[in-house]
Amino acid sequence: QLPGRTGAALQIALNQLHKSVQTSESEREALLEQATRDSLTGLLNRGAALEALEIDLATAHRSHGELLLTLFYIDLDDLKLINDSIGHDGGDAAIRAVADALKLTTRASDVIARFGGDEFVVGWLGNRESHVPTMLATRIGARVAHSQVGDMAHPTPLACSIGVAVSEPSDTTVLTL
Repeated sequence: QLPGRTGAALQIALNQLHKSVQTSESEREALLEQATRDSLTGLLNRGAALEALEIDLATAHRSHGELLLTLFYIDLDDLKLINDSIGHDGGDAAIRAVADALKLTTRASDVIARFGGDEFVVGWLGNRESHVPTMLATRIGARVAHSQVGDMAHPTPLACSIGVAVSEPSDTTVLTL
């Protein structure tokens, strides 16, 4: 506390300024979250994912062949059938289940995103000689297959299709990859 009446008035002003700055920072963080995250899954959205993947692709290029970017394109199978049989809440639960499976099977450094609808992307930056991409695709498929939605009496199992693309020096953008 600052001494005297002037000090007290100044302290009140400083406290209000501090509170205002904290509020602005919280609002900025909330806006950033809305701009970069998918609201249903909490994963990166398409735009934020493309930005992060472009950085990974540039890192792979700078490594002179030591690293590569592997993209996994995951599509939830039969979402329309799930929506038709157990409703859109069930479809949303299926999308969240796939997101959870991706979070559980990937590294913190991997780019994980919902690209839209029932489509997801995982970006894995790693050693060219690694067998991890093959194992990761298998783990993702198995984890999704162990997921189910609906009620306990009539669970609906989930499945996904996974496409894999591996970067080459000629790949100039993530979209071309």
